[in-house]
Amino acid sequence: MKNKREELLYPIVSKYFAKKGYYIFREFPFIEKSNLRVDVFAVEKNFSHIISVEVKMKWFRKAVEQALVRLYFSDYVYLAFPERYAQYVLKKYIDVINELNLGILAIDGCVKELKKASKSPLLVYKLKESILNRLRKIIS
Repeated sequence: MKNKREELLYPIVSKYFAKKGYYIFREFPFIEKSNLRVDVFAVEKNFSHIISVEVKMKWFRKAVEQALVRLYFSDYVYLAFPERYAQYVLKKYIDVINELNLGILAIDGCVKELKKASKSPLLVYKLKESILNRLRKIIS
């Protein structure tokens, strides 16, 4: 069940990536006809890379569990939290964040990138291309 407070943060994160020139999808079903969804899914307009963002109010462990799946089809994966919790996460879990190449976004009315994501170490290009082909059909 989705957290309604989390959903209130989706437009803020979406706007952040839209301003950078990405196509934006909220609660994107990365597996067709599935309940598995990415909170905010951003695709570069030339379809060169995918960014997945998991938004949480708290619960770093749950966010990382979800991020692990997104690393298989996303070039970059971010975790987004309210600013105070994001600062805490960055200090407490920096080793995990660095090992998985995750980025951290802090939300406080706007988005602040506390740590830039690096290229996913688990990316499966065939899976990524399958998703991009689906998106090309949606956008065309």
